[in-house]
Amino acid sequence: MEHTDNITHLTEQIPLLNGSRILYCYDSVNSYLDNALAYLTHSVEHANYVFVIDNHDHCEQLRKRLLSVLSAAKLAAIQYVDSALLPNERSTEEYLQQACLRIQTQVSQPITVRVWAHEERSTVSADDYRQNGISRMNNSMLADLQSITVHAYPAWKLSGSSQLQLLKHHDYMMTDHEFVQSPLSANSEDMIFPSLSQQAKLESEMNLFRQKLDFVHVISHEVRNPLTIMKAFAAMVLAREQQLSDYSKEKIRAISEYVDVIDNEINHIIYTEQMLSGEELWGLETIHNALPLIHETIDFMCIKARSEGIKLQASILANGPLPIRTSVIGLKLILSNLLSNAIKYSEDKAVVHLCIDSQADQLIIEVQDEGFGMDDEQLSQLFRKYGKMNFERSGQGIGLYMVKKLVDYLRGTIQVHSQLEQGTRFLVKLPLSPSS
Repeated sequence: MEHTDNITHLTEQIPLLNGSRILYCYDSVNSYLDNALAYLTHSVEHANYVFVIDNHDHCEQLRKRLLSVLSAAKLAAIQYVDSALLPNERSTEEYLQQACLRIQTQVSQPITVRVWAHEERSTVSADDYRQNGISRMNNSMLADLQSITVHAYPAWKLSGSSQLQLLKHHDYMMTDHEFVQSPLSANSEDMIFPSLSQQAKLESEMNLFRQKLDFVHVISHEVRNPLTIMKAFAAMVLAREQQLSDYSKEKIRAISEYVDVIDNEINHIIYTEQMLSGEELWGLETIHNALPLIHETIDFMCIKARSEGIKLQASILANGPLPIRTSVIGLKLILSNLLSNAIKYSEDKAVVHLCIDSQADQLIIEVQDEGFGMDDEQLSQLFRKYGKMNFERSGQGIGLYMVKKLVDYLRGTIQVHSQLEQGTRFLVKLPLSPSS
């Protein structure tokens, strides 16, 4: 089971203390069922016993939906209790306490218990917590069982005073869209996560990215071997064949450059997928001078531009070193994505302008193209994932989404100016580190 000392995980991203209680005030029954489904799906992966206390209709809907996503063995870990058969909250508490005690006497090894309980009450008072209510289950027992409990209430039935009482007796609060620490808990901190159902979607998307990344690694290995051979053969021909015409030499050099472009594109895809699906490349480090990284990226992008019939005109106006705290791969991806996008949407023989400068302790990256440009509607959707602006051009709509994500992460800013048929200008500003 997934617990270490006094910590257990609600999801992959949310570690909680054992015995934590979560208040869920929902507005939509559909969202309620989605969050319950996400909670139960994760619970059977990481808990031995899962109790669902809810009305008959909700229990049946959850049971049917789980049939298609869980194995028979995992389904057996879930026990449904019709709340109508428990006449009051005291009975609910007693039922759970007796069930947990029964489990403790039957097994010797550490176990984990999860509870999802739906409440129909419209009012909650302080007396409810002094005298009855499932939230009053023995805390030490819950902690010993590595337990997490969710108490769900329809928000439209709760008064302000009732919700206040509930917040005092729960460690965390969830809505249909967010998960936060209870502002009235003793150790309240600023933390906001997506709701359980939204996290489940995000984790599913991450798993897909990881699978794609594995596929890219396999393909890159198979492709790079012949590319290396092609580049070596091209170099041999240029070195040994003295009778080649200038035209032939130009074409052989072009072959070598195309190999570099393909190799760079493979690296670009791998780094992008890694940053979208994990955290290993997001680490920040202090770079005493970013200019070598910038020059390295420009060199590759000049080759790419030539292969597309575009001229990349770069101006480095910054004087002296550019110290910056950044992700090395992240900085390269910002620059290469901006240039790649400008090259992609430019006509043959057009010019893409790049200017690198520093002003007021900021690194300035300006990219101007002479391409198709965008209207206001396209600009409003520019940084959305998969938000391609022109489906006649190749690409998946990830590049500018990645740029915006990285610029925000590095505490920078990005501005875009564009008009149809008049090109597009990107202006990125990233904070430089104080000179040592």
